[in-house]
Amino acid sequence: DWEGMCRAMRLPWVKFVLPTAARRPVALWNGTAAPSWFQVSAGALKVHSEALNAGAETSMRIYSKLRDDEECMEESTAHVLSLVQNEVDAGVPPERVVVAGYSQGAALAVNAALSAGVRLGG
Repeated sequence: DWEGMCRAMRLPWVKFVLPTAARRPVALWNGTAAPSWFQVSAGALKVHSEALNAGAETSMRIYSKLRDDEECMEESTAHVLSLVQNEVDAGVPPERVVVAGYSQGAALAVNAALSAGVRLGG
């Protein structure tokens, strides 16, 4: 539980933004609805799995072929940045806002932090 973990860290000066992905059909799981920020193809998953046993040069060659769902990634990043902006509008300095997530959410949090245009706390 992310919220419990954040409370346990006892950082009252930090505002954690912990967005949850909307449920959407996930192509990788034959269209089954699940929380997902963006689509990852079955081919990308296979390539990713094979890369785990490859050397660095081979892994870089394989990873360069991955193509995620850029449209959903951009929409999801904009959504997270709007949550950050809500906190800033409420008076929280951007350097005290931390965006966090797990798996796709972690990738999205990094993307949002790097795209924010202001320095976030993390």
